[in-house]
Order: sequence, then C-alpha cells, then structure tokens
Amino acid sequence: MQLIEEIAEAINSSRDAFGNVFLRAQAAIPPAQRILFDAIATSGNDQEDFKAAIRVAQAEGWLDALLDAVIDEGLENGRLAKSTVEAALKKNNPNAALQAITNVAGAFAQPDILYRGIANAMKWTGKVSIDGNAKGTGILIGPHLVLTAWHVVSELFERDAADKWVPRQSSGPRIQVEFGNFLSIVNRGEALQPAPSTQVKAHNDWCVSYSACQDDELNNSLPEDLTLLDNHWDYVIVKLSRAIGLERRWAPLDARATVPMVDESVIVFQHPGGHTMKVDQGKVGGVDPPNPRVFPRIRFLHHANTMSGSSGGPCFDKHFMLFGLHQGQWDGHGGDQKMVTNRGIPILNILSCINDSGTPLPTPECSELPVWTIGKEGAYEPVLGCDDFQTLIWRSAMSGTPRLVIIAGDRGRGKTHRLSLINSMLSDGAHLKINLSSEALSTISVTGLVSLISGIAGFSAPALTPVSEMESTATVWMRDEVIPKLMDSLQNIRTGRLVWILIADLNNYSIKDKQTSQLLLLLYEQLKRVDWLRVVLDGFKGDLPASLSDHTPQLVERERAADATQTHIQTFLERFTAHLELPVDATTIRVTTELVHQEYTEFLNDDSETALKRLNRKLKAVVAVLFKTVNQ
Repeated sequence: MQLIEEIAEAINSSRDAFGNVFLRAQAAIPPAQRILFDAIATSGNDQEDFKAAIRVAQAEGWLDALLDAVIDEGLENGRLAKSTVEAALKKNNPNAALQAITNVAGAFAQPDILYRGIANAMKWTGKVSIDGNAKGTGILIGPHLVLTAWHVVSELFERDAADKWVPRQSSGPRIQVEFGNFLSIVNRGEALQPAPSTQVKAHNDWCVSYSACQDDELNNSLPEDLTLLDNHWDYVIVKLSRAIGLERRWAPLDARATVPMVDESVIVFQHPGGHTMKVDQGKVGGVDPPNPRVFPRIRFLHHANTMSGSSGGPCFDKHFMLFGLHQGQWDGHGGDQKMVTNRGIPILNILSCINDSGTPLPTPECSELPVWTIGKEGAYEPVLGCDDFQTLIWRSAMSGTPRLVIIAGDRGRGKTHRLSLINSMLSDGAHLKINLSSEALSTISVTGLVSLISGIAGFSAPALTPVSEMESTATVWMRDEVIPKLMDSLQNIRTGRLVWILIADLNNYSIKDKQTSQLLLLLYEQLKRVDWLRVVLDGFKGDLPASLSDHTPQLVERERAADATQTHIQTFLERFTAHLELPVDATTIRVTTELVHQEYTEFLNDDSETALKRLNRKLKAVVAVLFKTVNQ
C-alpha cells in the first residue's frame, strides 16, 4: 500500500472535483453512511485535506475504490496508475496486456506521465466491427465520434455515377465499436471494478467525414509515384448512437500534433486480429534517401508492431499527443529493410481535410445526452428548455467557438441554473471548472482574486512582484506581471483539460475595486490567445473589450433564459421516463404536462421570480409519484 503522503502528492485535482470522486467511491455504501469531503476538509490546505480524506477511506475500507475513481477520472499525475499496475503484476501472474504496458513505459524518461496517458487512451480506443466481425481499431475524438481508417469500413461504401466513394444507405447499424477500460485490465477481482468492455452501435446517420485511401492501397499495394497518395487520407469519422465520451472523455485533435522526428518514440494502441487491446512502442521511421515531398507530409513510417486489425489504431508521441493513425505495412520504397516498417496518416492532414470541407464536426444532439437533471450538486433540479444551450456548450468544448458565453435573463428564469448545468455536463477529468461568485468578487483585490482562482483550481498562488517595486502603472503591472503568471499556472495545472471560468450573478453585485474589474477584462482577452480557456458570465452588465467585441460571434455568443414552455415540461417528462425505462403511456405524459403547466402559469402570475423553483419542486414530486406508481 502506498503511503498516504505519496497518494496525496500524486492527486492533481481541484477540491470540487476530488469531492465528487470521494463521494463516487462510496457508491456501494448505504447513503446514510456516506461521508462528504466537505465534512473532512477543514484545514483549508488542499494537500492536508486530501490526506485526511485518504485516511478516512483507508480506515473505512474503500481506499482502493477511491484510488480507482481518481485514476478513472484522470485526476492524478500518472503515479497512481503506474503503482496500480505494478501492484497487480506483483500480485498476479503478469498477463500480456499488463506486460506490454510496463514494457512501453520503460522506454520513456517520464513513465509516470506516460501512465496517465495510457490510462486515458485505453478508455478511448475501441475495436471496430461490422456485422459482428472485427475489422480494425478506432479512437474517440468527441463525445459520440470515433476516428478510424477508411479502409476498415470500406465495404460500407460504394462508387456513385461520378466514380466517387459514397456511404451505402442504412449501413450505420452494421457498425459496432467495443471499448475497454484501463482498470479492468488490472483486474483486482473486486466487486467495484468496472465492466471489461462497453459496446456501442453506430448512429443511423453514421458517416460524418471521410477521405478514401488511394486505389492501389485498397488493393494492398502502393503506387510507383508516391505523391499520388496526396489527398487520399484514408480516414472516416463515425457517429455513434450515444455519447459514450461523456463518461470516458476523448482524444483531442490538436493542430500542433506534428509527426515526431525519425527515431523518436511512437506508441500504437490497437486490436490486432480482433483480439484484446495491445499497446506497442516503436520508433518513427524514415527513408533513405529522404523524400520530404512524401515523408512525413503525406505519410509517416513507424516500427511499432502491428498486424491485421490494427488499422485505424491511434499513434501517440512521447508527450502523449495524438499525431496519426496507423494505416498498414510499408513494403520497400526506401524503407528500412532490417525491420518491419508500417505507415500511418498524419492527424494534421485529417484536420486539414475536415476544415477544408467547411462543415465542423457535429456536437451531440440533446436527445443523445443524459443531462436531464443537474444531479447531486444541483439537488437533482430538472433541466428545462436548455437544449440549444447544451448544444452551444458542446460546440464551445469541441470546436473552440465560442470561447466566451454571456447568459442574460430576468430573475427567476434559470440563467444561474445554467452554470450548474455546465458543471454537470462537463467531466472533471477533461474540464477544470473554476466557479466564482460575483458576491465574493465584489470586495476582492487583484492579489485576492489570483489567490481565489489558484485555490479553487488546486495550485499555489504565483508569487507576484508588488506593483510598488515595478516602474509601471497598475494596468501595465497586471498586463505584464499578473496575467502571464496566472496563465502560466493554469497551463501547468490543467494537464490537457479545458479551463472554464464560470462567474455567477454578475447582475446582482458590482465589483468595487476597479483594478480587479480591469484584471477580469484582461483575463477575458486571453481568449484570443489560448485555445484551452473558456469563460461563462452570468448576468454580465459591463462592456466587453473592443478586441473581443470585434470577433463576435466567433469568440462571443449570448444566451437568454426565458420562461419554461409546455413543450419544455413534456420533453423533460419524456426523457425522465425513457431514461428509467418506465412504461408510461403518451396520454399520461400529455395530461400530466398540461396539469403541471397550468400550475406553472399560476406560479408566474403569483411571483415570477420564484416560479421556476416552484415548477422544479412540482416536477420532482410528479416524477417521484410516477416512479412509485410504476414500481408498485
């Protein structure tokens, strides 16, 4: 068992995110016996409070469940994942999958960091099958999107009259993707371990974007003129029938994902021969003499071990950035003849193809999302009339626009409620959420704001040179000293996550310190510079900097919360009954909706500011009755 101090030092999490997994680790315990992190976290120091929580978990016998939850959510620096695997190897006979992981990690200078990437990629990588027959490998790149090689599913395409490859109609349900799990490979044999795999079918409208391979490649050959491979990117993005990535997260498609230099390391995740997942580490290959027109511009070579079924497998560099897809074996053409050489497609070419199409990757439709209540942190409040808002937030998370969202609306219409919805929608492992209240900001200083953000995000406030010691104005000091150090700290703590700054109730409080207000505006301006920052302002009353306003709507979008409608109420009830698979007929839903809406109208006439809260209480009472009636 690791020392409590070592476990606490490995945790890379905000207090709120740790509190969530601390409670999740107690899922098998009766509710009355569960312990909240806030009841333990009394020192105000993250490390000390994490230690206290770990001691409680150890004393109560569910420390392993807590560690698994932290690893599963990606809230540690990789050391816990590494020690979990090493402990399993000592306890059990090393199986092939675990041994492969340890062998891969041994080739890297920072295996702790690598293990964190491995734990994620093993949840993102899936086996692609058609009609139940394994065909290749794919990787999640969105909540409901899987990227794989086009030739893996080429049988689902046909040539049209213009001799162009097009998807066959109604072929989506034939595709199935099976996802494994890092912790299931460790296999402690405990009841709380996750299921070994999850299977998801493709959506009826399954083909999002694609580029066929070159005809010679489809026939297991290569053209004599390798430049003919240009613009044949051999990829397809498959839309799944449900957004499984909400649970597992997904690999980002990053415009900085360049192919490593020759002899640099590459890690390939794959399902060779349709078997269980394997991981192999090799080197990036090259040709002699070099051919820069082809390598690595059109294809890249690598020496990781693969076989049939590995096509479409993700290729990661030593920083665990996804930079390519494995395509197949490379025969001759100047490659290294002393070892097996494989070829792959650079991710940058796939990104370019997607961008050139002019059609952004789709965000999940609200019917595909499970967010119909806020959840524990929001007292299970119903989600009403927020479909467009959820789509907006997913678009911001996936495509990067908008980066600033301003929520407006009269009191009692649920605008602040939307911040709770964001917290419920976005996983802690992929999103660092910094929730600020305007009441706290109203009396805080610049240094106090930096300390507040640092404390919530989970890092020590950066040391700031006082403005009195700098030969500059307060504005220049904030621009050249405060903002750079704050942004650097956020960059270091985020570990690949998007950072969301959510400020509530700005219409109810005014920020008294002009410098604090100016610092916030300077922080908003960082949205133009970094692609990992998002800001959501509830009730913002001021003027945006001209540099942001000029970019609307690319960077800025506004959302207005309004009264709930009868359609909103009916949609909620339909989602509730569908989610719990309750056999409630359409007539019951319709009549219940009409009765609830009539009461809501009376609530509005009585006191519009409290009407939504009263409606939510009514809906929770109604669904409790429905659930009890059906299960009697």
